[in-house]
Amino acid sequence: TIDKPRVRLCVSDEGPGIEPAEREKVFEIFYQSQSAREARRAGTGIGLAIVREYVQAHRGSVHVEASTLSATGASFVVDLPLDLRKESV
Repeated sequence: TIDKPRVRLCVSDEGPGIEPAEREKVFEIFYQSQSAREARRAGTGIGLAIVREYVQAHRGSVHVEASTLSATGASFVVDLPLDLRKESV
């Protein structure tokens, strides 16, 4: 089947990565991954929750997976529907 047209944005890094068990949790408000806590990185844990809310408000989805750049790191994938209807002027 052919899916509806969409735009996909993928942002990858080469950091310590996110464990599979934590990949859904990182989108919860105030959640910080184990590696972030161990490294004592500054942060509030609200950034990805805001991303998820914004993407869902636009009828899209966001998820995290293993990095496509390196053996470590993470890739955040945003899918947004693409409306190809022409607007009248």
